[in-house]
Amino acid sequence: MKLFDGERAVVTGAASNIGCAIAKALAAEGAHVLAADINEDGLTTVAADIRAAGGSVETLTCDLSDQAGWRPLADAALALAPEMLVHSASPARKEFDTVATVTEETFDQMINTNLRSGFLLSRTIAEQM
Repeated sequence: MKLFDGERAVVTGAASNIGCAIAKALAAEGAHVLAADINEDGLTTVAADIRAAGGSVETLTCDLSDQAGWRPLADAALALAPEMLVHSASPARKEFDTVATVTEETFDQMINTNLRSGFLLSRTIAEQM
C-alpha cells in the first residue's frame, strides 16, 4: 500500500540532505513531487533517482533567498494543487558562524529563505488547500 498514492507534494530544499530524503520518501509512497531547490544539478540527480525507483517528480530551480524568489514556486505549486508542502530549504552558510560573526548578507538570506519564503509559500498554498 502506498500511503500517499495520487497525492501531490511540494518539497523545498529537495536537492540535498533532509529535503532530498523527504522528496524521495514521499515519491516512494506514491505522491507526485514538485522538488524545488537552487541547486539545478542536485535536482536533476534527485529526479533521476525518484524516476528510477518508479516515482513521479517534476523539478523547479528557484532561489528562495531572494525576496521574490518564492513567487515562481508558488505559481507552480498553485498549478499543481498540492495536498502537502514541506519547506526544508535553508541557505548554505558556514557552520562556524555565530551571532557575532554572521554577515548581514547571510542573515538576510537566512531570513528570506527560512522565514519569508516559508511563510509566503505556506499562506499561498494553504489558501488553495
